Amino acid sequence: MTKRTDDEEQGRILRVLRLSEAADEMLRAYTSRKGDVSLQVNHALLGTDLEKIEVIPRSRAPGGRQTYKSTSVTFEPGVYPMVQRIAAMRNISATSLIDAAIIQFFKPRAAERVHHVESDSSNGDKPKRRRR
Repeated sequence: MTKRTDDEEQGRILRVLRLSEAADEMLRAYTSRKGDVSLQVNHALLGTDLEKIEVIPRSRAPGGRQTYKSTSVTFEPGVYPMVQRIAAMRNISATSLIDAAIIQFFKPRAAERVHHVESDSSNGDKPKRRRR
């Protein structure tokens, strides 16, 4: 008999995902502590209409081969089964759906994070772009 973890007992599911570089970069821009990745992925999945977002199947991605980054995610109870159900209904992989949801959820927020800051130097430098 195997020992169950606290996460399993609480209905959480741990999965290793292979995210595209774009999804991984957007996700990591919003995380600062261990555990934030799982929290942000769950927010993205619950905050996106998974039945309607555009998903490009990985085998047909533009530009040929893509690089994927592995990351471990603990899904809240019911979230991963919901993603699997919708992915099966749409005839795509759950990982492709998760990847697309992360990109759609964080893309508008990424644009808000970049803003212009006036230069405080006296020599008239142009305003510099800075991340918040």
